[in-house]
Amino acid sequence: MEAAEQKQTIVSLYVCLIACTILSCVPNMTCALFSLILFFSVLIAAYWYKFRDSEDGLLYNHMVYLIGTIWIGSSFLAIGIIVAAAMVYEKGDHSIIMQVANNLMDVVMMSEAQLYQMALNYISANRDILLSTALVTIGPAVLYLVYRIANGLSRGMKGYRIANPRTWL
Repeated sequence: MEAAEQKQTIVSLYVCLIACTILSCVPNMTCALFSLILFFSVLIAAYWYKFRDSEDGLLYNHMVYLIGTIWIGSSFLAIGIIVAAAMVYEKGDHSIIMQVANNLMDVVMMSEAQLYQMALNYISANRDILLSTALVTIGPAVLYLVYRIANGLSRGMKGYRIANPRTWL
């Protein structure tokens, strides 16, 4: 593969990873599903291109960096989400959810509109804890991903290698 083609492939994969990250934040199931498919496509493509290039190649260098970014960033996000859920469980107001659970135990079925309203009420009642917890637990992982993707994309657009693609930073 020529240098220009390698550069285009590198940039395309970083752009796809950016698109999948943005789509995962859209509160729509179709967008979330497309984001997940795109995420796994980027990961599979990164492994594919890594194995097709020589170890001293530009494409290999960026694919190692991209694979590391995906795995480490996803791990940080997963840990952040678990910690955030534990914090909200510990400090949140769950009276709205308990009301729904009591209705279900009394065999009182709720409509979809009622459940949706209950979710909105829960979010409204716990807005401050949800926002602060997300900022503290998930924010660092998002910043990590933004830094790594921006660094890889800028170096890939110029045709430069990543100095040490296996590092965490």
